[in-house]
Amino acid sequence: MIYSEGAMSNLNTNKARLYKQVFGTPEGQKVLKDLMDFCGFMTPSYTPDNQYNTAFNEGRRRVLLRILSFMKPQEAIDLFNNKTNLINYEDM
Repeated sequence: MIYSEGAMSNLNTNKARLYKQVFGTPEGQKVLKDLMDFCGFMTPSYTPDNQYNTAFNEGRRRVLLRILSFMKPQEAIDLFNNKTNLINYEDM
């Protein structure tokens, strides 16, 4: 299915709203923090001498980066470092 530019913009806006609803709550942010730890948000995905483990690790990390793309970069870092308990999605 081919979407017009305006339709794509609406899809992206709706998708961003859904992510904000899920991860904008205290419970959602606890899940997000757990995903940051599990997916290796701040650790290298490279595994020496094992391209398959590297690809697996990078795939896991990529899913988290997709979720984080809907928030401000500094907010993601602050959440990872436990500097904040709640991200203000209203400012986005």
